[in-house]
Amino acid sequence: MSSSATLETPTESKVANLSQDEYDRRRKLWEAIKILIKSEQEELYRILKRNEVEVTENTNGIFFDVGKLSQAVVAEIEKFLQFCQQNRVNFEQRDKEMENLRQEV
Repeated sequence: MSSSATLETPTESKVANLSQDEYDRRRKLWEAIKILIKSEQEELYRILKRNEVEVTENTNGIFFDVGKLSQAVVAEIEKFLQFCQQNRVNFEQRDKEMENLRQEV
């Protein structure tokens, strides 16, 4: 997997069966996925493969259709993204604490 995993933007034709709320939910999911670091992208790929999501791979990354994901897969990805976000917050807090300790010494 390349360090810049990508995915297909939900398009009108692919998400015609989704409500506006569900479309917005998946759009938000797509936006959050775009900022993942490589190790997080790799875990996302494992989630997709474990759930037998059809993906296309090439030198530009991994592509999959957000509009075709099941509700269960969307929920699993959302849970993973929340975990990633919490890790970032925790890391920033630890980094600030370490900087404060360095300044005190």
